[in-house]
Amino acid sequence: MSELPFLPGAVIFDMDGVIIDSEPLHKRVFLGMAQELGFSCTDQEYERFTGRSPLVQWRHVVQEHNLSPSPEDLARDQVDRYLNFVSQPGTIEPMPGLVALLQELQARSIGLALASSNDRKVVDTVPKALGVDHFFSAMVSGQDVTAPKPDPEIFLVAARKLGAATEQCMVVEDAANGVAAAKAANMYCLALDNPNSGSQDLSMADRIIPSLDAFTQAIAALSQDKG
Repeated sequence: MSELPFLPGAVIFDMDGVIIDSEPLHKRVFLGMAQELGFSCTDQEYERFTGRSPLVQWRHVVQEHNLSPSPEDLARDQVDRYLNFVSQPGTIEPMPGLVALLQELQARSIGLALASSNDRKVVDTVPKALGVDHFFSAMVSGQDVTAPKPDPEIFLVAARKLGAATEQCMVVEDAANGVAAAKAANMYCLALDNPNSGSQDLSMADRIIPSLDAFTQAIAALSQDKG
């Protein structure tokens, strides 16, 4: 990875596909519900919803397939099933390189936040289950904002909670909607190329990184240069 243009004052992480490789888990839960409800969903159709909240997802699906349950009920059911799955001991683990990256950023006194379109219960549960919740000074969920990604609101709220100016922030995302939201917030965006996040158009990102380790190395090198 080439050199970063500046040492950030704050780094805001997406959750799914960034701190946890969770898209296969979400997809497993969703497809199980789809089968029960009597409709099918291709990989291409599912990828439309990567980076979006369960409620936004089900609003589209209920309309497309003329389903009788409400989007709100289906979203709650999906969240409950997912939480039941990830709460089982040994089910989930941090994304490779995550802990080392968080330790490096914390050592540089860089503010850390989580900004996920997920339900508040998921945002509270997953970082704790991964053992990384103590790194984050702020955790913003889809229920804390009025507009979902690609609207920039969630990143602006996270920056405000950290007391950081937008131009001092870096965002780590893995989905096209999240990248668009970060750029709309006037933030530098690193896109993690995660194969399990589907065919995402990450071209709007400032940099595309192959792993979180690459970000750690770039921060360490930049810090040494500044020193």
